[in-house]
Amino acid sequence: QKELQIAKQNAGKNQRAALMALKRKKGYLSQINNLSQARLTIDTQITAIEGATTNNQALTSMIEGARTLRALNRNMNVEDVEEVMEDIREQMDVANEISAAIANPLGLDELDEAELEDELNQLVQEEVEAQFNGVAVPTAKLPVAVKPPPVRTEEDEFEALEAEMGI
Repeated sequence: QKELQIAKQNAGKNQRAALMALKRKKGYLSQINNLSQARLTIDTQITAIEGATTNNQALTSMIEGARTLRALNRNMNVEDVEEVMEDIREQMDVANEISAAIANPLGLDELDEAELEDELNQLVQEEVEAQFNGVAVPTAKLPVAVKPPPVRTEEDEFEALEAEMGI
């Protein structure tokens, strides 16, 4: 801004001074542009370094994780795991059998299932009769319902129209 003011002041009286002020202004602008480009380059490098650092840390973590998994898996193999799982299934079956044996009441084996079903049905019938006891059932004839005319669809109307037109 200062150089531009100097150039304006000297434009009419001292063109050489005005020209020098404009050259300095252009030099300053060029320096500002160069510094901005250098700053942009440095910012780009910083971003690239941060990205590379993150990638390096991620890779290091993955390598360490793989080593740890490998060390942990050395102590077992698929066959051992399948064998243990089969043992667990067998023990769960035994536990279920024991639970079923404990849950089975003693001395009720002699009860006849059909006899129990009959008794249950009789109790249900008595309950139903008790609920409807005293309910009056109408004996008068019910009126006959009048049939509403059939609902015509668009398709029915088109067919009727075609029939009238002789199509």
